[in-house]
Amino acid sequence: MEVAGTVIAVASVVGLFSAALEIFDYVQSATAFGPTHEVLQIKIEVEKVRLLIWGQSIGLDGSADQRDDAVNEALDREYLRTAVAGLLVCFVKIFEDSEKLRDRYGLVQRVDPGTGTGTGMENLDQRLLGSTFKRTYDKFRGNPSGRQRGSTLVLKMRWAVADEKRFRRLVEELKAINDSLNHLLP
Repeated sequence: MEVAGTVIAVASVVGLFSAALEIFDYVQSATAFGPTHEVLQIKIEVEKVRLLIWGQSIGLDGSADQRDDAVNEALDREYLRTAVAGLLVCFVKIFEDSEKLRDRYGLVQRVDPGTGTGTGMENLDQRLLGSTFKRTYDKFRGNPSGRQRGSTLVLKMRWAVADEKRFRRLVEELKAINDSLNHLLP
């Protein structure tokens, strides 16, 4: 029975990992900041890639059959699994509160006036920037639509950078969470 409990617990960590990766898809940059904002956007993308590579290195990515053979045995330890799950929840929690996103990190909801939905990046430079690591994502994750099925409304909203200085805090917090994950399970 203990093995079944561990398998279920690891599956929940896998779900949290997927949700954490997904949040990065919803932060878009505003076009007003120029080169500085591009650097910040790339830093966000780097944090997503770091999370992706970390997840792969401990076996959280891939199909369930692949994971059974690849999941790091350290996740069998409840205290470590709990710590990892807590850190992954931190990624998601950052994006659950729209007021916090606005007030603390300088993000604003981005709405397409015609449809009421979040818009994509408007100009070619932004689309290219957004795909800086697209090949890496495609290689490691495949189609992201599977991750998006269980998203909450707040996570599905598109967020744009409105305040560069506050946005830096978001980049730093995401980096700190990634650093902690990499220290727990390098």
